[in-house]
Amino acid sequence: MSNLLKKILDFYLYSSIHIALAATSLVVQSYVLLNLQMDIHYILFIFAGTLFLYALHNVKGINTEEETRDKMIIITKMKIPLLVLLGLSAAALMYNLFYLSFSVILYLSILGFISIWYVVPVFGKQKRLRDYSLVKVFLIALVWATLSFIPLLENDISIKVKILLFMQNYFYIFALTVPFDIRDCEYEKIKGLNTIPSMIGRWNSIILSILLLAGSILISYLQIESYGTTSFTALIIGYLLTIIAVTGSHNKTNDYYYTGLLDGMTIGILLLVVVSHFILAN
Repeated sequence: MSNLLKKILDFYLYSSIHIALAATSLVVQSYVLLNLQMDIHYILFIFAGTLFLYALHNVKGINTEEETRDKMIIITKMKIPLLVLLGLSAAALMYNLFYLSFSVILYLSILGFISIWYVVPVFGKQKRLRDYSLVKVFLIALVWATLSFIPLLENDISIKVKILLFMQNYFYIFALTVPFDIRDCEYEKIKGLNTIPSMIGRWNSIILSILLLAGSILISYLQIESYGTTSFTALIIGYLLTIIAVTGSHNKTNDYYYTGLLDGMTIGILLLVVVSHFILAN
């Protein structure tokens, strides 16, 4: 890999643009699967909000030196671009906020408060949410799944379909987050935090992820009438690829595998679903 290409890739990944696209992809996936009219302002709000929160976390990591992994060396060199992204994403948040309904703003405010508390201690010098044992994986899955669930609330869709889609995405994000806990297990031990891998072991954690992904596959099958056979097939391919990626993470230490591949699986699944719709339309 050339030095220029590596710098571009590092900026894309560690500026949090990649993770912001991943979160947005999960939201867009809900619109596409259920053939809903997309709310572009909600989609842009999710992208800007995710970018803001993850960039804030990276800036805080620089300022407090809480991270010791090699990637923080890269992020430290990006402090000024990160601060610029924080400002731009904050402006985008405020702009798109005015186009959202009151109920959506209310739901997002609750999630936003939880997400900020996850990154910074909102009650003085007390702990952040991520500083409590076992909170990380459950909280990330809850927030991401809820973000993809909110667009369904103002649409005429059955409660069953809404709940099943929420559970499908919750299981999926939970499964995708567990390998990160495996990677960070020793680091979290130093901080005195219990994680799923520290409690049940690394391989059992991988098995748990596979079972959760199997749960997403089962729920997708139950939703086949709402999604259509083509979209269902695209989802299954994406979930099977995710199982392969999660299983392969047990002996991986390269951060590109986690920050790039695993974080990007939701983007890949959205592309599969969109391509399947394009094929069906033609």
